[in-house]
Parts: sequence; structure tokens; C-alpha cells
Amino acid sequence: MSKGLPDIIDPVDFAEKGRVVSGAIPLGAMERLRDQMVATSGEVRFRLEFGKEGVVVGARGRVEAEVVLQCQSCLGDLAYAIDREVALGFVGSIEQADRLPEPFEPVILDEPRVLRVAEIVEDEILLSIPQVPRHEVCETVGQEAVAAGADGNVRRRPFADLAGLFPSNTKQN
Repeated sequence: MSKGLPDIIDPVDFAEKGRVVSGAIPLGAMERLRDQMVATSGEVRFRLEFGKEGVVVGARGRVEAEVVLQCQSCLGDLAYAIDREVALGFVGSIEQADRLPEPFEPVILDEPRVLRVAEIVEDEILLSIPQVPRHEVCETVGQEAVAAGADGNVRRRPFADLAGLFPSNTKQN
């Protein structure tokens, strides 16, 4: 955690006081994120403004980072930029979470009402990472072969490229 940043906070108290928390956290310090990355150098920059919007006690802000993931097609390094707007609503139950207005995402607080700032930031980074990271070029190479049928309709032929791997079929008597 960056110097001067609180490690553990009471988000409701922060919201009532209109507090702002901003700083940077090293990517290598995020245990759950570490398993997703090829390299752990760099940092996550964030800013969270706590407050009340009507009945919602929450935080709005931004999380930014550049992480290095492994492309799932070519297995090479993939630099992936993250710039995510954050809108969190702090609630005490699933029922309250269901009533949160858009765009707030629920964060269910247990007693005592404490959160680790680094965990909030790490959650937002994890939500931003694609399930199957791939370079753009790897996505286009991996798409299915498409052929137009005699009736003009497009038919997907996912194994069409395999035809070139086998010798032509010849009928043997």
C-alpha cells in the first residue's frame, strides 16, 4: 500500500464524512491478481470518493493499471490496459443489494463494517480482466471458417481448414 493510505476503513464512516482515498498499490502486492498476470511489475492507480447519494452510501471513482497477461491463443505476453469507473454501494444484506439503483455495484458489509482498500481496488481490476485474454490478431486467426452455400445462406464450417491437411479422398475398389 502507498504511504499515507489507510489499510482498513469503515466505508460508512468515510461516506458520512465525504472522504477521498487515492494513491497507488504495487501489482505484486495483490495476491489474487498475481495468479492472473505474467509480470507483477507496475502499480494500480486509484481514486475513490466516498459519500451519500440519496439513500445510497457508496463510493465513486476510477481504477487504472496496465497488467501483463498471457494470451490464451499464442501464449505470448499481452499488455492489457485497465481504466475502470467505479460505483460501489455499501449494503448490509442481499435484499438491500437487490434494491441498489444503477450504476452501483453492491458491496455487502459484515459487522464490523470494515474493508481493506487494497481488496476493493483488486476486485475492480479482477472484474476488468477478460476471461480469455487474447491479442486482436489471435482473435481473428482463431475465428471459424465461413462458406456460402448454394442457397446463398452463410454456413459456418469450423473444420474447413482441416480439409487441406488430408490427402484428397479417392475411392478405392
